[in-house]
Amino acid sequence: PRMTFKFNGPKSQIESYISDVKKAISEEVKVIHPNGWTDPNLNSKELNYKDMLNIYIGIIYVLLMLSVLFTVTSVLVIYYKQVSEGHKDRENYQIMKKVGMDEEMIQQTIRKQVKTVFFLPPIIALCHVMGAMHFMALVMKVIVHTEVAKFMWITAGTLVVYLLFFYVVYKITAKTYYQIVNQSGA
Repeated sequence: PRMTFKFNGPKSQIESYISDVKKAISEEVKVIHPNGWTDPNLNSKELNYKDMLNIYIGIIYVLLMLSVLFTVTSVLVIYYKQVSEGHKDRENYQIMKKVGMDEEMIQQTIRKQVKTVFFLPPIIALCHVMGAMHFMALVMKVIVHTEVAKFMWITAGTLVVYLLFFYVVYKITAKTYYQIVNQSGA
């Protein structure tokens, strides 16, 4: 049997109301069926909303932390790869200087090399996101009931932040790489 209760009080008191109803039902039913009763299961839109909100927040937190972790890891791997390449390439760039290549050409060569290595992963990630965008939008529409346009704007904003982060680290990496190859041979 299913019973429905209406609560017309303030939302802040709904949890205590449900607790009181559960207690009253349990006491009454235990008198009638002393050995075969468990606590009643009562729901409310407000409590279900809070539960679902907690689940969504937990999922978003885990996904956000994994995204940050993987992004930072990939950036650090690329950064340290470029720094180690700089130590290996130092002698080659010193030879270029001795041959008569000017500073601007050397900096252009360094920027080109670092850009190629550094921006390939974000470009591939961008291609993957663009390819999966339709399916991600469908999944988000089903799970969270998000409008496709809103999802597209959120995804675009996330990609912009992602690319800006890569750009800042690229600038730092290019500067460090240039300083390494510009040092006199050790």
